[in-house]
Amino acid sequence: MSKDGMADKQVVTKPAGRALLAAVENAQLRKDIPEIRSGDTVRLQVKVVEGTRERLQPFEGVVIRLRSGSVNANFTVRRITNGVGVERTFLLHSPRIEKIEVLRHARVRRKQLYYLRGLTGKAARLKEIRPLSSKQIAAKKLHVSRPRQPKVQTSKKQAPTLIEEMALLEQGYCFIAGLDEAGRGCLAGPVVAAAVILPLSDDPASILARFAGVNDSKQLSLTARERLYDVVMQHALSVSVGIGSVEVIEERNILQATKYAMCEAIALLDPPPRALLLDAIHLPTINLPQRSIIKGDARCLSIAAASIIAKVTRDRLMVQMHQEFPAYGFDQHKGYGTEAHIAAIHQHGVTPHHRRSFSPIRELLFGLFSQS
Repeated sequence: MSKDGMADKQVVTKPAGRALLAAVENAQLRKDIPEIRSGDTVRLQVKVVEGTRERLQPFEGVVIRLRSGSVNANFTVRRITNGVGVERTFLLHSPRIEKIEVLRHARVRRKQLYYLRGLTGKAARLKEIRPLSSKQIAAKKLHVSRPRQPKVQTSKKQAPTLIEEMALLEQGYCFIAGLDEAGRGCLAGPVVAAAVILPLSDDPASILARFAGVNDSKQLSLTARERLYDVVMQHALSVSVGIGSVEVIEERNILQATKYAMCEAIALLDPPPRALLLDAIHLPTINLPQRSIIKGDARCLSIAAASIIAKVTRDRLMVQMHQEFPAYGFDQHKGYGTEAHIAAIHQHGVTPHHRRSFSPIRELLFGLFSQS
C-alpha cells in the first residue's frame, strides 16, 4: 500500500476511533450525581462485599479534593470519628457507589482543608456558620455573658472503642480478629492466647452496647471477668484459644511460645480472619495485615474481648492444676510469683508444671537458694 494510502487510512480511522471511545466513556458516566464542591459535607452509600453477602455501608465526611477526568474523575472525603481522621478516595462514576447525597454546601479554601488534616479532635472540624437566633441577638446587644462552669475532673477511664476495627473495615477487611495472651509472666502453667472476631457488620452503637463493660482483663474483678466471658462467647462472631505449653516455653522461650499460641488460635477461627489487631506484638509467620497497638487491650474492643477469654481460660486451667497439686495454691495466685508461691516452691520443690528456665526456679534447681 502506498504512503498516501496509509495516510488516507489514518485520517479516516482516527476520528472514528475517537468517536467510539467517547461514546463508550459517555455510556459509563452517571447521570444522578449532584454538584459537589470542596468543603461540602456528603454522605455516600458504598457497596461492601463480605464473602457471598453484599451490603451498603454509609460514609459521611467533608470533601477535601476533587479531580476531574471524565470516567476517571474522583474525590477525597475526610471523616472525623472520635478525634481520628479517616480519608477515602472514590471514583465519581464508580458502580460501587449506590448513592451520593450532599448534606451541606460550604465555601472554604482548599488550603484550609489540607491544614485541618494535620489536626485531631474538635480542632479538625469545620465550623458551621449558622444565623443567630433572636435571643442571641438580644443578648449580644445587652452584653449579657454567662459565667463559665468549672470543669469537673473525673477519674473514669475511657472504655475500649471500635476505631481500629472500623478503620480496617472501611479498607475492605470484613473479618478482623483481636488477639491477646495471659500468663507470660507466670512461674508455672502454660501461656494462653485468645482470638475474637466481633460482628462488625452490625451497627457500631449496638456492638458497643452489647459488649458494654468489656475491658482489659487486668482492670476487671474475677466476677466481672466471668460474666463478660459469657457475653463474649455468646455475641462474638468467632472465638478460639491457643495454648503454649510449659514444654514449648522451655524449648523456644516465652515470647516464641506466645506467638505459637496466637498462631494456633488464629488457625482455629471460623470464618478465618482477614486482618489482625494485636497487643504490642507482631506475628511474622502470619501472612495477614496486622496492627500492633500499645496497650491494645485497653484501647481496642476486639483485643479487650480476647484478653478476657485468655485470662478466664487460663485461670480455669490453673484451678484444675490446683486439684493435682493443692499444696502450691495455684487456685489463688494462678502461677504468678507471689510470696506464698515462692514459699511453697521452697517447701515442696518444683512440679512438672513449673517453668524451669524462669528465675527463681532456675536458681532453686542450681542450688542458689541454699539456706544459712
